[in-house]
Amino acid sequence: MRCGHHGKKGGLCPVSLGIAIGLTSGLAVFIWSLWILYYGVPPGMAARMMVAPTFVGGLVHALMAFVKGFLFGFFIALFYDLILCCKKSWCGSKDKQCTCNCGCGSCGGDAGCSCGCKSCGISKAPTV
Repeated sequence: MRCGHHGKKGGLCPVSLGIAIGLTSGLAVFIWSLWILYYGVPPGMAARMMVAPTFVGGLVHALMAFVKGFLFGFFIALFYDLILCCKKSWCGSKDKQCTCNCGCGSCGGDAGCSCGCKSCGISKAPTV
């Protein structure tokens, strides 16, 4: 998946994930508030409710849920991309320039070097 704002390949787009989680949580809270308006407050929640539920109150709570969901998804994607970036730098990546240890200079992707040394990706010293 490509993130249009970052232009990178792989990982998660923080804005897209934030909007997706924010919309989902905001819509869930809004539907729940409509349910409360129509059917009333469940007895288990009646003791803890301070104000009477209203339509405007439901919209405000849905907006707050959207903002919290957006921030949650945004930071989860940022942390995920950070971990993914660190993992790629530690373990190597197939996106890096392919080099061969044997000096032949022609690397055939996953098949290895054309001379048969099969060291595409991160260059490793030949073992003796």
